[in-house]
Amino acid sequence: MSAAAPTDEALRLNWIREPQSVQVGGAFLKDWVRENSEHCSEEDTRAVVEAVLRGLGWDTLTGEVAREGDVRLGDFHLYYGGAGPRGSGKARRRIAVLIEAKRLEARPAQLRRHPFQELVGYVRSLSDPGSLPAKERAWVEGVQLAARGDVFIRGVLTTGRLWWVYDFTHAQPSPDGGLLHLDLAESSVAGLQELLTVLGKEHICSEVEKFFRR
Repeated sequence: MSAAAPTDEALRLNWIREPQSVQVGGAFLKDWVRENSEHCSEEDTRAVVEAVLRGLGWDTLTGEVAREGDVRLGDFHLYYGGAGPRGSGKARRRIAVLIEAKRLEARPAQLRRHPFQELVGYVRSLSDPGSLPAKERAWVEGVQLAARGDVFIRGVLTTGRLWWVYDFTHAQPSPDGGLLHLDLAESSVAGLQELLTVLGKEHICSEVEKFFRR
């Protein structure tokens, strides 16, 4: 990132859960995105995203997070690696969250257009891998219930400052719908804690388990 990050706070795993760390990390992120909104790259955005993901409990240093270069759809994949559907006897890493990152200066009106449609297209590929070339089908499978073909998937659009979280499990949401629309420059600490309730690793794993029990 363009400014020095407080690595002891904003890069610690689960730092958003810790009262002191979320205050320090949240203040840093709030100031950073305000100061750099007009002149940073998608690489800067991805650095902010990784810091937030670590705060949400996702270990970016292990295989549970894949990033651009290792993924073909979007910029980040967050994987669920627990048990499969009841009776399947399978435990397999599956994509549970797909994240599309854009430049920090992107405005809400811009995200509602092409970036949102990109996200929809990526999620559709997860929901219907049969439409893809055979060599890519297994790679893009989401968290599925084999019996019905239902897919659990969260889609995220983010600039590092803006975080829009969508649930594509049951139907395609509208750009202005979704689970959460958050601006970290306006609500850093409270916003990060709210993000934890919809995108935290523990929450996502719990939701996947509920999905399998249906």
